[in-house]
Amino acid sequence: MRTPVLDPTQAPEPLSGHPIDLVVAGGWRLPVRVPAATLPGDVMLRPLNDEAVMPGGVTSCPAALEWRSARGLVRRTGELQVRSGRLVLVQADEAVIMQRRNFARVRCAVRVAVVSEVAGEELITRTVDLSVGGMLVEHAALLDLQERVRFSILLPDHGELQGEGEIVRATPFGHRAVQFDPMPRGDEQRLARYVMAQEREGRSAAAYA
Repeated sequence: MRTPVLDPTQAPEPLSGHPIDLVVAGGWRLPVRVPAATLPGDVMLRPLNDEAVMPGGVTSCPAALEWRSARGLVRRTGELQVRSGRLVLVQADEAVIMQRRNFARVRCAVRVAVVSEVAGEELITRTVDLSVGGMLVEHAALLDLQERVRFSILLPDHGELQGEGEIVRATPFGHRAVQFDPMPRGDEQRLARYVMAQEREGRSAAAYA
């Protein structure tokens, strides 16, 4: 679960004319545009393909608008409806900035290569757990706290994912926690789909606490 970290009034508005994501309950996403000023209340949405349709013929369901900003992921929630052939987010809440590190964490052992930006040595190991915001890797005692690293994760059925991050935690067992730098939206969504699939299979890290 992600939680707001800033006062809603500090959340930046989406860039005028730029596409943002409409996220419907169940994970269905549709790129849309909205007016530059997104005040609290009903928000008219314009799908990029100009087709105001919802999956399964649904006419009303919970939904959210999401867009990227320099401060992080911004979200507005409301009720999505189809009105006269147009999509409308009804009674939309004020925008809040979401905290990346509070994404769901799942237990999984996938192959990962970690390279220290200082030593330049490649470590081949496995994840202990994984989220959209970071991972815990095993057999990584040679990596120091606050060390910058590059990584490559092999996600089953989702391909290879590359990125950069920082070592932010060490355990007595030689595990190291890597906090990810912001990723391109496509990569983050691919990682989120993998994490969500693992969570649906009952591999939430909370179950192992």
